[in-house]
Amino acid sequence: MPAMPVKGIIIGVLVAAGIAAIGLVGYWTLAIWSIAGIERGYERGFLDNPPIRERERAFAARNPQWTSDGQLIFINADDRIYGVSADGSELWGIPEKRDDGRYFSPAVFGNGQVAYIRYRDIQNRTIQRAAWNGSKVKTLVNLGGSTDSGPAWSPDGTRIAFATADNEIATVNRNGGGRQVIAAPMESPPSALRWSNDGRYLAALYERHTIMAIEVDSGQQYTVARASGAEAKLSIPAWAATDELLYFAHRESPEVPTMLYSATMHGANLRAIAELGGGFDPDDRRRHRYGGPLMPGHGFYVGEIQIAPGGNTLLFAAVQPGEDDAVYLIDTDGSNRRQISRNAKRRGRSGIYEASSLYVSWSPDGERIAVYNADREQSVALYTMSADGGDVQALIRRDGLMPGYAAPF
Repeated sequence: MPAMPVKGIIIGVLVAAGIAAIGLVGYWTLAIWSIAGIERGYERGFLDNPPIRERERAFAARNPQWTSDGQLIFINADDRIYGVSADGSELWGIPEKRDDGRYFSPAVFGNGQVAYIRYRDIQNRTIQRAAWNGSKVKTLVNLGGSTDSGPAWSPDGTRIAFATADNEIATVNRNGGGRQVIAAPMESPPSALRWSNDGRYLAALYERHTIMAIEVDSGQQYTVARASGAEAKLSIPAWAATDELLYFAHRESPEVPTMLYSATMHGANLRAIAELGGGFDPDDRRRHRYGGPLMPGHGFYVGEIQIAPGGNTLLFAAVQPGEDDAVYLIDTDGSNRRQISRNAKRRGRSGIYEASSLYVSWSPDGERIAVYNADREQSVALYTMSADGGDVQALIRRDGLMPGYAAPF
């Protein structure tokens, strides 16, 4: 076979390299164009469940919010905020006239002042305040970039606490003025803020790994609890009636049960009170709802602990692989743990962030519990029940949400 001339070989190599380069440039151009298009779709709301908002969805405050007279309830459902009368007879959107933004983390003060986060895009987030019927909207704070935490009213309604894009904790008055930074930035952002009953302290959960207590006037910070390890997680804490004690859930790893703990706001007297549930058996061959085997990392997870107005009973919702999402009560001394409600079609995990499909809160008198069910496969989005799990009343059904206001469930 005659040898190919060297010149021909060189030309062939160059042609092949050119074709490969054109293909590579085309590939990356298409990929970048596609990603940019997807991100624009996410920001404008054309596409659902974007990764850019996965974190914010997971940390958004979705627990039902009662007015102080127990007559109204507000929820955050699919990036929209709704108000509903406690008997389910009226339903409306917040704000009254919405734009193309999305809305997160409502916080209610008194008989119907609602503060919330309005989201336009990744760099355009504000805290707004509205009347209970969605009117009289006022922008209070420009948050700028990403922040996990929603606003939190002080007990007397004079100030609103929030996390900044720089991981600080700040407050403003109810009209947006008098901004004060009360906690210096941490390495991770605060994802939930809870005022003490007397308004002197704020508890903050950072990345589900650290609970801090901040003295509002002085800015003094105390480490209440810290979880170590990649799979360790803490819940949002609840202040006891004394304001010196906090209750919270701690999961050291998926392989061991999640525990109920208490500690003083200064981090002293840390006490394990009771097992809440969970623990992973490596020999368990059950499969979760998506068909795959149960794996480490899918442990019993509690997002928040809430204390009854009477101060003796704790309320929480939990997610566990292979089990229904469920609502539980337990006495503050660790006794009488009982399940009072469940979601028979378990939603399980939300992306890479574990989250129950059930979000709960006490009524102001402690007689009833509101449950928001985030599982889109369920027909009832919001219901209330008596404190023992009986007398269930459906308030919002997914097919009853207002056309043109809500993104479809």
